[in-house]
Amino acid sequence: MKFYFDYFYYRVAKFFLKYPTDKGVRAISIISLMQSLIVLSMIEGCLPLFLGKIAIARILSKITWLIVFIVSGSFFFNYLKYPRRYSEFDQHWQNETQTKKIVKGLLIVISFIITFIVYAYVTSWLYRYRSGCTNSF
Repeated sequence: MKFYFDYFYYRVAKFFLKYPTDKGVRAISIISLMQSLIVLSMIEGCLPLFLGKIAIARILSKITWLIVFIVSGSFFFNYLKYPRRYSEFDQHWQNETQTKKIVKGLLIVISFIITFIVYAYVTSWLYRYRSGCTNSF
């Protein structure tokens, strides 16, 4: 996965190169959002395996703090990892053929969209699962 997110950062940062004051913050934000959605999907998807409906209802009422913690942690980690690495990645991938660039670019866009779809599906499924609970909180 390290290679994937490195390439993802490189392509998104390259897309935003027209903004010289950006310093990769937009690319880091997008990567952090994607990583956070993946982690949250896994956490929310596993809740019914370990907890009952009442416990899930209690957790979901406080999930905002979990989301803030995961997104902030991911952004902080990526901000420490990626700044000033664009030139390193550019040297590594500068000789890609145009066909490879297009295919990999499409894969990045598709994977970004799929991440949102999976998160939306898991979240809607979990809230439907929770709605079966008779107690209100």
